[in-house]
Amino acid sequence: MITVNFKKMKYYSKPLPEGVYIVEIINVELKTSKKSLSHYLNWHLKIIDDDEHIDGKRLFLVTSLKETCLWRLKMLLKALKYPCNGDLAHIDPENIIGRELKVTVT
Repeated sequence: MITVNFKKMKYYSKPLPEGVYIVEIINVELKTSKKSLSHYLNWHLKIIDDDEHIDGKRLFLVTSLKETCLWRLKMLLKALKYPCNGDLAHIDPENIIGRELKVTVT
């Protein structure tokens, strides 16, 4: 049995309300799934909002690099106005960090 004492917990974040938010890309990492050994991009997003309770909250997004899932990455790059020359994209995380886009939280 595992016993946890939540009385000492110093921080608790309520779930983010559903809605549309402006976010800033603060990091993009190439990762490998431990289970399937497939590659994916792990996106770290920061909300930009006038509400101090929401501003600065973090969201995470994963885009698989499997062929059957590349449509999602292509849509994301298009939303970021990141250049995709035809069928090929050279993704430079340093050129993506700081860009903003709208996301929908459901």
